[in-house]
Amino acid sequence: MKQCGDDGWSNVAAKVPGRTKEQCRRRWVEQLNPTRVVRSIDPRIRTGYWTLDEDKTLIGAMKGHGISSWTAIAAEVPGRSVGQCRNRWNNSLAPNAHEWLKKKQR
Repeated sequence: MKQCGDDGWSNVAAKVPGRTKEQCRRRWVEQLNPTRVVRSIDPRIRTGYWTLDEDKTLIGAMKGHGISSWTAIAAEVPGRSVGQCRNRWNNSLAPNAHEWLKKKQR
């Protein structure tokens, strides 16, 4: 980013095969920018790392509600939003939830 400047998204995209300038900009703004501050508008919503208890609660809620009811699932995980629960499940827990929990408990 330092090489291309804040307005050089076309130059950045040219160096990242298969990505548009909009995709590169969004990735920088939302994920990679070291000065990015993550805050939630709702003070009841937690940000940051998930705890083992939160993961267990999410897995239990998934067993009870299935994958189609994210609102009901999030209601059982205090302090986490619907999007946080869905992303945590899909990106970290879904492929091997039980094996992952066993490793984390050791």
